[in-house]
Amino acid sequence: EEESHANHSGHDDHADHDDHGHSEDAHAGHDHQEPKHGDEEHAWEWAGIFALDAGETYTWSAARGATGAYAAAGMKLVVVALPAGSYDVHAAEEEAEKGWAASTTWSNATSGATLALSGAKAYSLTFDQESWVSLFKLQPAVSGSYAFFTEHLPSEFENGFHYLKDEHGHDVEVARAPATTTGAPTSLAQRADSPISLAAMLALLVGNIR
Repeated sequence: EEESHANHSGHDDHADHDDHGHSEDAHAGHDHQEPKHGDEEHAWEWAGIFALDAGETYTWSAARGATGAYAAAGMKLVVVALPAGSYDVHAAEEEAEKGWAASTTWSNATSGATLALSGAKAYSLTFDQESWVSLFKLQPAVSGSYAFFTEHLPSEFENGFHYLKDEHGHDVEVARAPATTTGAPTSLAQRADSPISLAAMLALLVGNIR
């Protein structure tokens, strides 16, 4: 589940990022649905859930754009571990708001830093102005769903590749809520190039048509 908010001036034109405005189309097929919630006001601009595995090291990246500059010098990021089986981003909003409001909770992180994910963590990311890309390692304490709340749209910092990858270089996409009240999510951290992902997608579409 993923949401973005239009209460940030200057970002209203990012409502639809299917193409991201980039000249590169290497990741144009990614699912970056970012519906607006104009009746909701939060400090963050984007929120989404990822299913992450303990023992895996993920990489969150921010790259310079076509103009040669980052979309922003840095970005605030709050990550909240969700209860087992939960894929509801709204369930973590209260914890995210607490972390966002308390300035003492922010941990500064520069490119190359490792961010430990457990409970509720608030990070203030600073991008490397001497490099075309800034990389941050994510290490979840336990396997499960993690809600991410970001100051800017992650897609604003994409330039030819996806902003979140696993340690094998595969793209990690936003998790989907279960299609029914039981069973696994229809999509977790699926690889964009995985035939299994495509088969699952086709099966889901056929099921919805029936």
